[in-house]
Amino acid sequence: MTESETEPPSPQGVRTAGACLAVAMLAMVATITVYVTVYGAPEGSGPGGETTIADRAAHLTAHWSIARPVWIVEAFAMLLLAVAGFGLTRREAASPVPANLGWTALGVGATVNAVMYAFTLGAYSAAAPVVDAQPALMDAANEAAIVLFLLGNLAMNAGLAVAFAGEATSARRVIPGWLAGLGAALALIVAALAAAGFQLGMNAMKLGAPLAGLVLLIAAIFGWRIAARG
Repeated sequence: MTESETEPPSPQGVRTAGACLAVAMLAMVATITVYVTVYGAPEGSGPGGETTIADRAAHLTAHWSIARPVWIVEAFAMLLLAVAGFGLTRREAASPVPANLGWTALGVGATVNAVMYAFTLGAYSAAAPVVDAQPALMDAANEAAIVLFLLGNLAMNAGLAVAFAGEATSARRVIPGWLAGLGAALALIVAALAAAGFQLGMNAMKLGAPLAGLVLLIAAIFGWRIAARG
């Protein structure tokens, strides 16, 4: 059976959602690459080289011209992901796994993550310059952003795990079953690390960064395949 026989043409709204998914995921890959390689990590001045909140604030102030556009692009990417997640609930997956529930979770998680950028783009820029006089402002903004980041990534990756599992077991796959299965497994691990982050902090998510990058790429491939269905 050929691919065209296994997957009928997708409704235009679903194809648009697939395009939003692909564009958003590729944008996230690009911004994360810029953030890691150009923005970089602050140098720690605390005991044993520990990075303090003042170190983070000073680094942010010095590199605001990099951080701001990166976060703006990511905020728009999250809005696209929300559109993609809710839009893909309309797709007929022909799978015993409730993939639509996964796409809904992706949309909800992306919406939560979008709210996080109100802190990174708004509160950070106001709190960082006065961190020496009022360190609690920067600390509060940072903690709020971390909670939203972890919660959003937990929902997004748990949703992708379910959605990819649905794709792997679907009779109408648009990507190979092994790739969808790999995406489901990786997304589940990243979701677990996000949950662990509530106890272990951001170090838990840093461990899963390479896996998260692979999830983004697999999701981009999936979105492109959905968008390409004519």
